[in-house]
Amino acid sequence: MRLARGYAVAQRTSYSVAFANAVSPSPYATVTVAPVVGGLFQGERNTVTYQLPQDVSFLAQSGLPTASTAVPDGYGSGATAIDFGWTQNGIGTGGQSTIYFCPDGSSQRAPGTNNDGSCPGTWDGGVVYLARAGDLLSSRAITVMGVTGRIRGWRLYANTGGGGYQWQRQ
Repeated sequence: MRLARGYAVAQRTSYSVAFANAVSPSPYATVTVAPVVGGLFQGERNTVTYQLPQDVSFLAQSGLPTASTAVPDGYGSGATAIDFGWTQNGIGTGGQSTIYFCPDGSSQRAPGTNNDGSCPGTWDGGVVYLARAGDLLSSRAITVMGVTGRIRGWRLYANTGGGGYQWQRQ
């Protein structure tokens, strides 16, 4: 996601980042980064697909904290593995699997369709959870904040204060 954001700013065009779990016959979950419209600079990147290790997938396991004050950056409920589509003004219900980075560095729910690569102004944030099935403490999360495009990594730890688990920013 950081690469896509950097490319969008440097090349003045929109980039999409799409998350997908393994689909038969491929055993790999993937992240696909692609330019949306022609950029203003030569050397624009081609579409690239990254594969997660075979034992890792986008997964929100049972046992994750679900309170709105306990999920990473307050996005979603901890029940959906790929959960983009949350806005600062309460419009949007999450559940999207693609995020778009724009030339101004923001992340949005829709790509830029103008020749200049600009986006429509629907700032969009969200979270994606990764884990190995059956291993709750392998859970990680990545959040992106819409208006700034800030990206944060999170790790799940056992709560040392007793009972349950908590997310800590990495």
